Amino acid sequence: MRDAVIALLMFFAASVACQEQFAIHVINTPPDADELQLLPLVGSQEYQDARRARELEEERYVDSSSASEEGQTAYEAALRLLDNSPKDRKLIYQHLEFAAWEGHTEAQEVVAMAYLTGKTLPLNISGAKDLYQMLQAKGHAAGQMGLGFLYSTGLGMEAPSQPMALLHYTFAALGGNSFAQMALGYRYFTGVNVENNCEQALYFYRKVASKVADHIPLTGGKALQKIRLYEEWENPAVNTNMDDDLMQYYTYVAEKGDNQAQVILGQLYLQGSRGLPQDRALAHQYFSKAAAADSPSAHAHLGRMYLEGSPEVRQSNATAFTHFTAAAEAKNGMGHSGLGLMYLYGRGVAVDYALAVKHFKAAVEANSVDGQVQLGIMLFHGLGVERDLTKSIKMLTAASQSGSVVALFYLAEINAMGFGVPRNCRSAAELYKNVAERGKWGTLFADAFNDYKMGRLDTSLVRYLLLADLGYEVAQSNVAFILDKGIGIGIDCCS
Repeated sequence: MRDAVIALLMFFAASVACQEQFAIHVINTPPDADELQLLPLVGSQEYQDARRARELEEERYVDSSSASEEGQTAYEAALRLLDNSPKDRKLIYQHLEFAAWEGHTEAQEVVAMAYLTGKTLPLNISGAKDLYQMLQAKGHAAGQMGLGFLYSTGLGMEAPSQPMALLHYTFAALGGNSFAQMALGYRYFTGVNVENNCEQALYFYRKVASKVADHIPLTGGKALQKIRLYEEWENPAVNTNMDDDLMQYYTYVAEKGDNQAQVILGQLYLQGSRGLPQDRALAHQYFSKAAAADSPSAHAHLGRMYLEGSPEVRQSNATAFTHFTAAAEAKNGMGHSGLGLMYLYGRGVAVDYALAVKHFKAAVEANSVDGQVQLGIMLFHGLGVERDLTKSIKMLTAASQSGSVVALFYLAEINAMGFGVPRNCRSAAELYKNVAERGKWGTLFADAFNDYKMGRLDTSLVRYLLLADLGYEVAQSNVAFILDKGIGIGIDCCS
């Protein structure tokens, strides 16, 4: 395994002069300069339609007919457990594992990734390879992606092969696989083992960024913690996980009725940040306690949770409106922004662009980043206000500097299509890359870091390798760090 990973590090440092240069030209033209569409609001019918359309696009060439009756039964049992006992992951994966080896396509995809990353199931590179080969034979993009990664790193293979990695990644990317699209976007953007081609990089990164932008939760989703291991090694204080003593303090004062502590804990559990698990039910509990004492921030967060809806919090436009109104009356920016979204999309109220703009402006005055984003979008489209691309770009740029994924995506689209600014492929590709790296797969960073801290270096290394192959610079740095230390890395797991 060590030799294979060293080969991967050499691959990262390679350039166009690499002897195994091998390019497959998929696209070399800029995107059509169509008008930007409003991103669908999470939980809306448009959101569900867009999500299903993407699923159908990715499944169009897949042969799902090879599962045995026993495999189908096991898969259905796993789904029932997932609905009724989602925390019983080991039993769920036992059913999925049986279904996978009985030929069930969806189970094979899930189990192959579990084998590859050592999540829930033990790390099993050879098992992952076998399942990815089965998926490839069915025309499944995930099978092509998995083999592309194995060829790129040499894990489970006699030796790494960048031409074979590029070939498999290309077929996977054309089949809609986000991992493969990111891997190719990175290669074409940096010119690693292929000819540097900004337009191809932009094409692939845009595919992934569009999916990420379409699925950004109102509540912000799970927090991504990209910790550099060498910094943590030199200064353990950079570890962003919540200190046990501090956590106990916040919990104690929250239970005693401290509204600020309740809101802080609610935010941490809502996003799963600072090393805490994501727990929407517990977040809702803390926000509700703070809202009972008329905390504007708690009302605003509850408004978002009810507007979006989740298994833990049933969607309710009326309840969301009530909480947003309570927050807005206290001049809370998130509250105003929430009301603006409801009027913009007509959620429980009639569509009213003028009222939406009014609330977004109030949100901006309250220093709300989300208000800046939404007002920038309204200015861009000319909804409820005269269209002004210059002001729109200024507003979106300010929001992007605070890390807004939606603002980054709009700026990427603006640069890619030349709306109000000269078209700039490289700036657009960089922005799309930034958005793409905010996808849910980024949660692998937290898993990899936790494995590293627990001494499971093999599993940590493979997870960082996967992220590194997708172009995450922090992951590439962490792969180098683990190899440099080298203590505890085995080879049995990856033979």
